[in-house]
Amino acid sequence: MQKLTQRERQIASLVTTGIKNRLIAEKLQISEQTVKNHLRSVFAKARVQNRLQLSLWMLRSKELSPVERG
Repeated sequence: MQKLTQRERQIASLVTTGIKNRLIAEKLQISEQTVKNHLRSVFAKARVQNRLQLSLWMLRSKELSPVERG
């Protein structure tokens, strides 16, 4: 499995909080399409098909830092 880039990890971490692509884009000051492009790459690298699977993968794979885990 390929590791996530810093930006992909940042976006995937925000997905685990439940916020939508539009809000992720606003928060990171990037376009919503850029968020979608990063998520497409993240889904492929994590071999998941949706946001819930991605959140579970993030927790299991330790991609979330201890601070992000709460």
